[in-house]
Amino acid sequence: MELHSKASSVIAVVAAQADPLAWAVTQRLNATEPPYLAIDPRSLASREVTLSDGKFYVEGRELSSVLWRVHPTTGLGAGYREEDQLFATQETAATWLCALRLPSVRAINAYSPTIWYGDFHWAQARLLLQADGICVSPLRYGESDGDDARWLPYMTLCDAPHPGRVVAKTLGIATTDAQGCWSELVVCGDGVRRPYAKVVRRVAAVLERHGIRLARVTFDAEDRVLRVDTMPLHFAPDELDFAADRLVAALTHLEAP
Repeated sequence: MELHSKASSVIAVVAAQADPLAWAVTQRLNATEPPYLAIDPRSLASREVTLSDGKFYVEGRELSSVLWRVHPTTGLGAGYREEDQLFATQETAATWLCALRLPSVRAINAYSPTIWYGDFHWAQARLLLQADGICVSPLRYGESDGDDARWLPYMTLCDAPHPGRVVAKTLGIATTDAQGCWSELVVCGDGVRRPYAKVVRRVAAVLERHGIRLARVTFDAEDRVLRVDTMPLHFAPDELDFAADRLVAALTHLEAP
């Protein structure tokens, strides 16, 4: 963990060193000099944290906001004995999930337990959007009708060749005739390339209400949501600049909640 500045409250950037978005954010934070902590997720279990009176403290410093770039499969218990690392990871993840959703902490993203323990499956966020009236691409489960049927594996963000009728029915896989035609990176309520598109703003608003302020949304030809990536890892240069600027504004509370 690396501490920058010594104010009473701090921003935390919890991400691997190789994360391009976290790097871009910290470069901007260095330029504006707000106090922040750069934390390697693997060391989280070894950090002193305290939850008191609705506030979360890391190494004695009150956490005001956090950029949480951690995947559920990441081990958080480095420094513990091998046989204790899984327990340390689970306890640490539960503690931080609670902290991310405190009213006193602005978190990007503040994942719900459903999304976190679902390993960021695209279907979880899709269900949230559907429940809020957002149009989504029609899916079939366990069926194989249609020459254009495409398999959408839960564990990936890419289509896969249809495995055939027997496998489809046995595993209850999700298939669709819709194809992903365009995608948009949404950040704090807006899209990068289509910021004023009504469908983009509606989707971004629903996701934000559920704690997801950063996501990549794939739409089909009829502007229905096909899938949602709640932990985007790859960015075009214009996306990276836009996202980093918006995130810094949110983390430093320059942007209205």
